[in-house]
Amino acid sequence: GSAQPTGKQTDLAISGQGFFVLSDGNSQVYTRAGNFDFDTGGNYLVPGSGYKVMGWQADATGAINTSGAITTITVPVGSTMAASPSTKITYANNLSAAGAIKNVPVAGVAGATADASITAYDSLGNAHKVTGTFERTSASDWTFTPKSPTDTKYAVTGGPYTITFNSDGTYKSVTPVPAISPAANLIEFTPTGATKVAIAPDFSSLTQYGNETTVQATSQNGYAAGTLDSTSIDPSGTIVGRFTNGQSKNLAQVALATFNNPAGLNKSGTSLYTKSNNSGVAQVGPSGSGGRGSFTPGALEMSNVDLAQEFSNMIITQ
Repeated sequence: GSAQPTGKQTDLAISGQGFFVLSDGNSQVYTRAGNFDFDTGGNYLVPGSGYKVMGWQADATGAINTSGAITTITVPVGSTMAASPSTKITYANNLSAAGAIKNVPVAGVAGATADASITAYDSLGNAHKVTGTFERTSASDWTFTPKSPTDTKYAVTGGPYTITFNSDGTYKSVTPVPAISPAANLIEFTPTGATKVAIAPDFSSLTQYGNETTVQATSQNGYAAGTLDSTSIDPSGTIVGRFTNGQSKNLAQVALATFNNPAGLNKSGTSLYTKSNNSGVAQVGPSGSGGRGSFTPGALEMSNVDLAQEFSNMIITQ
C-alpha cells in the first residue's frame, strides 16, 4: 500500500519487499505494520503488544555490524556520550602578503601579526581556550607560536611552527611537521585532573594573498560529554541519537526479513505472520540489500484494498 505520513518519527513504512521482525522473547513474527514507539525502558516495540522490534545494536563508537545476529533494539533513556579530547585544530583563511616582515620595518605598514583562538576539550570534556600568534618572518614565511592562557595555571608547549607559502600565495609546507600518530611536534598542555592534551595544528588551508589578514582557527575535533536528547530514524532504518553536546551517533538499525514465498506465510493475529514450510525461512538483513526495500520514516503503509471495488461490492450486497 501507499505510505501515509503520520508525523510520528518512530513510525516506519516499508517501500518495497520485506517484513519487520518482531519478538516476544520466545518466538519471532513478521509484519508490514510499522506503528512502533519506545517504552519507558527504551525498548523499540509495538505499543500494547509485547512485541519488540529486532535489528542490530551499535557498539560504543556507533558502528553497526549487520552481518551479526539480530537482537531486540533498546535505546536507554538518559544514554550518555563520553567526552572526546581534541587532537586536531584547523587554521584557515588568509595571511596578508602586504604585511610588514619581522625586523624589517616598513613605513606606514603595520606589523604583520595576528592571533587565532578556539575552544578545545580535554579527556574530561572540560573546555580550554587554545590561542596562538602568527607573525610574518620573511617574504614567504610566517611563524605560529602557541600561547599559555592567562586564566589557567597550565603551560602550553609546542612550536613555534614555520609556515611557508609558494610564490602564488598557496600553502607549501610547515616545519616542524605536526603528527598525531606517531605523535610528534604537537601543541600540548595538561589540565588539572585530566590527561595531557596533545593537538596537531593543521595549516594546509592557509593562503598568503595580498588582501587583508583573515586567519582563524576554524575547527577542532573534540567535544564535551553529552546526554541523549532526541532520536530519529533514517531511510536505512538506522536510529540516530542526537546528544546535548551537539554530536550525533548511530544507536541501532532495524532489520528486514524476506521470504522466497511470502504468500506462504501463516497469518497470526492482526497484521502478524509466522513462517511456514511453504514460505521458506526468513532471510534477514539490512534494507536495500538482497532485494529488500527501504524505509519511509514518520509514515505507515496503508491498506492496499481497492476502495472503489469494495464500495461496489457493498452496494451489491445491500
